[in-house]
Amino acid sequence: MSIAYPGVEHHLSASEDDYFAFASSVGLVEELLFIFSESHNMSRIKAQSIAAIGILLMVGAVMFAHWTYAWVSTATVVDGQVIEVIRRTSTTRTSPKVTYSPRVTYDLDNQVHEFVPLMSANPPEFEVGEFVKVVISSNHEREAIGSFWQLYAVPTLLFLIGLVLALPMVVLQAGEWLLYFLHPTLKDD
Repeated sequence: MSIAYPGVEHHLSASEDDYFAFASSVGLVEELLFIFSESHNMSRIKAQSIAAIGILLMVGAVMFAHWTYAWVSTATVVDGQVIEVIRRTSTTRTSPKVTYSPRVTYDLDNQVHEFVPLMSANPPEFEVGEFVKVVISSNHEREAIGSFWQLYAVPTLLFLIGLVLALPMVVLQAGEWLLYFLHPTLKDD
């Protein structure tokens, strides 16, 4: 029995099941060869896209950090105290996740104010009775605890995610440029 598979001719004297197993394996090998040989440019485009997303995340993180810095630089800073640690439970796919947020009170213009920041942590970042610095916007619309994590957690995490996405791609690209600089004969014309 003579069987023609795209680009390959084989003579088989086996059953149809053996033929389909053989054809599947040949097809898989051909597909892998195509992926590794023909899609080099596509994988480069994907890598550059991932690097671009990472760089955009890092730029956004730096802008967010700068905005936070400018806000804190012009805000009013007062002393506050943690009066309660609130237990928050959020449901995830696997199990409930418990985090803790402080309830903070502070005095401003002879009025007592209190707030609960959006950031929460497990284990609790603050204890009841702990004194903290409170950062308040000039229009009193935004309040935050003056700690690094409370102020800069979002830009820090965005920057780290961007770095994880961009750095390997940039290093690989820089490595390729360095290789072609050191060995120009290796470069495709």
